[in-house]
Amino acid sequence: MQVPSGKQGNLFWVPFFFVFYKEVRRFKSVFIETVLGPVISTTLYIVVFGMAMSAQLTSTNDLPYIAFLLPGLIMMSCLNQSFHGTTAAFVTAKYTGEIEDYARLPISSNQLLIGFILGGWLRGMVVSFFNLIIGSLAYYYLYQSWIPLENPFLLLIFLSLGGLTFSCLGAAIGIWAQNHEHISAIGIFILAPLIFLGGVFFSVENFSPFWKAASSFNPIFYMINGTRYSFLGSSDVPVLTCMLVSVFSVLMIYSVAYYLCGKVNLQRW
Repeated sequence: MQVPSGKQGNLFWVPFFFVFYKEVRRFKSVFIETVLGPVISTTLYIVVFGMAMSAQLTSTNDLPYIAFLLPGLIMMSCLNQSFHGTTAAFVTAKYTGEIEDYARLPISSNQLLIGFILGGWLRGMVVSFFNLIIGSLAYYYLYQSWIPLENPFLLLIFLSLGGLTFSCLGAAIGIWAQNHEHISAIGIFILAPLIFLGGVFFSVENFSPFWKAASSFNPIFYMINGTRYSFLGSSDVPVLTCMLVSVFSVLMIYSVAYYLCGKVNLQRW
């Protein structure tokens, strides 16, 4: 879908901001489902695994287990919510006929795609921010000190890259999926194993050689380790490798989403 030449100029970016703003309004309108629910789920992980097991386990640099766990939980929530935010946006637009309205706007496929992706990314970042606050308070409650945060800027970078990657993946799946069952199947049989085997709850150094080698092909493993490095200053792999894999993942999955978006006629969705 190309932008009509007569409508370019000052109005070129208006439809893009409209799509992005509409997506923000959409997840704000159901705040309990899109933000509060995921935050409560992560809080339960913190209470059950972090607070209950920290007395028996230690992590890198002899820090309590909760210091190891929190970065993984924060990234996990960002990935999950970015993915589900974008897939829900595309599937809802198909069912309500909204996508046909987009086809009449002076907006390119690229702008439409980025608008949806940034909406999902923002949802993931908001949930991560609340989880960071709750996790920090839980750590302070247990140890009367704040969780170490070596590099806040690096934390922001890795959360952004992870959120963008999974928001792009959500867009690709949302374009491909014909119903909610397709999305649920992807989430259960592909995404959940990748996230849980990415080192959220324990170091892959404890894996068997086979699973340790398999984890090296899992991009989530590098995103979680990059987040953990920004907190603790150490991780299972070099932080530069984590950064390069994360950037490559964003570019590769966005390319797939853009290709699918270009192959689909929005009028027929």
